[in-house]
Amino acid sequence: MKRTLLALALVFAPVSVSAQSLFAARGLGVPIDPLDGRSRALGGIGVGLLGLNPSLINPAELGTARRGVTAVLQPAAYSLDIGAAKGDVSAARFPMFGMLYPATPRLTVGIGYAGYLEQSWAVRTADSVDVAGERVPVEDVVSSAGGLGQIRVAAAYSLSPSFALGLAGGVLTGNLDRRATRSFIADTTNTLREFTTRLRWEYSGFFGGAGARLDVTPALRLGVSAMVTTDLSADSAEGTAVSRSYDRAYQFAAGASGRVTADLVVALGAVRNRYPGLQLAAGSGTPEVQRDTWTFGGGLEYEGLRTGRRTFPVRLGARMQQLPYYGSGEEPAKEQAAMLGLGFRLAGDESGPLAVADIGIERAKRTGLQGTVLAGGLTENVWRWTFSLALFGR
Repeated sequence: MKRTLLALALVFAPVSVSAQSLFAARGLGVPIDPLDGRSRALGGIGVGLLGLNPSLINPAELGTARRGVTAVLQPAAYSLDIGAAKGDVSAARFPMFGMLYPATPRLTVGIGYAGYLEQSWAVRTADSVDVAGERVPVEDVVSSAGGLGQIRVAAAYSLSPSFALGLAGGVLTGNLDRRATRSFIADTTNTLREFTTRLRWEYSGFFGGAGARLDVTPALRLGVSAMVTTDLSADSAEGTAVSRSYDRAYQFAAGASGRVTADLVVALGAVRNRYPGLQLAAGSGTPEVQRDTWTFGGGLEYEGLRTGRRTFPVRLGARMQQLPYYGSGEEPAKEQAAMLGLGFRLAGDESGPLAVADIGIERAKRTGLQGTVLAGGLTENVWRWTFSLALFGR
């Protein structure tokens, strides 16, 4: 019986329009980083950056003299290669949204939403089945929509102009819908009707984190952060979905940036992640494997382009990221990316910016999952754009 991959369908998640990736079909999906356009273009780490850093990684870097809001939009286009089959798909998501409020000259508080893991994908296949002694062509669509995010509250306290500590905490939340739909093609009797099976899970858990920011000199900043989650529950909400429990996870991030000339900044960083792994009884097997991962990234920022009091930083970056989930007997997956970015300080005064826009463009390649199911593995070439806008009150 011959099966051919015909297309990859666009699926919408409950909170945002979801980025599509067949790598998200393993485990709890692919990671989402709550970073603004500047952080993405400088290597995708988001810790220890000189200047304004609204990314939701290190709570100690929230410090600002003004109340503000930041929103990020991230469209992406994927070109997929899975053996002899190929496909293209595009979508968009909102990986983070945050609000900042300086309660005192030393204390800044923030609240926001941060993406964590994405599980949206879909596959359409053609086949034929035997009905009353005749072969009837059918079309099957298996789709997954949803993911896991963080609703977080954070605070940063400046012990001195050069040193700050931060705390963060909140809830892990989200859901996952799985659908399998079969349609009968060319049914001349009009008696074979489409049918759908649906499963749904609701996610819940908690997390806490801490961070520090140290300006060794006005031209050198160091940052570190840590996050730990509770066990994650995936509760059955519809159909015959079986409730599941996942182990606690953690994240450790460290980064540094330095001004090597008046107009040039260098940034480097690394992240160690353990994502939630499925809890199993002793001796039981699983088709899912979870591994601890590393992410390394860095970049350059040139600030020499100016018109009057406005600056237009140009950025170059690169990143290597290991993906956490793969099937038993498969090779682990990874992503490599190169970035280009441009910033716009749209308005400001002597106290700081009032409006900042940043654009990051990435060319990424994901590879892996070679095994018995996919002998040649899976390859995705990705164009990813990150648009962020930060607005501040006087």
